[in-house]
This record gives sequence, structure tokens and C-alpha cells, in this order.
Amino acid sequence: MSYYKYINSIRMDAKLLDQAEQLKDAVDNPVELNKVLKNLLDGVRDGGKVTLTEFNTLLYINEHYLGKRDTILKSVIEILTIILPPVHEEKEMWSYDRA
Repeated sequence: MSYYKYINSIRMDAKLLDQAEQLKDAVDNPVELNKVLKNLLDGVRDGGKVTLTEFNTLLYINEHYLGKRDTILKSVIEILTIILPPVHEEKEMWSYDRA
């Protein structure tokens, strides 16, 4: 299995996209929705940094699975958008250890 999946020529994290499939069943159940979102965010944090690929995947998941719902994922994306430095290459990453 490939680590990446391309959607509209944008590289996405295949594992996160697979996890996002669970949102289809959980979207109307707040408890299950929060569990799935927590697992998604834990998957992003596993390396101690957020890559551009992971960030783009979260944006895609938020738009295509959650729409206009106000969720923790939407809040995390908004925070990352504010504090994430401009990333032009995959090898440049934002680390949780940054001051």
C-alpha cells in the first residue's frame, strides 16, 4: 500500500484518508464523531510534526466529510493555519517543539 494518495493532483496521506471513512457512520453521533476525530488528530501528531501532506489531508477531510460542522478538527485547522509557517516543500515541517 502506498503512503500517499493523489486527489486533484494534491498529495494526501492515505492512512488518514482511510481513517476518515469512519466519519461517514459517525457524523450523526457526537460521541463516535469525537472518537474518530481524536484518532485522526493522534495520527497526525504521531511524528511530532505536521507535514504539508497531513495538513492538506486534514483540509480535504474537513471539507468533504464534515462540511460546515463545527468540530475540533475545524478548530485545529484554523489554529494550524495561523501558526503554521509557510511550507513550500514536504521536507519543511512544523514541529510541536518549536517556540
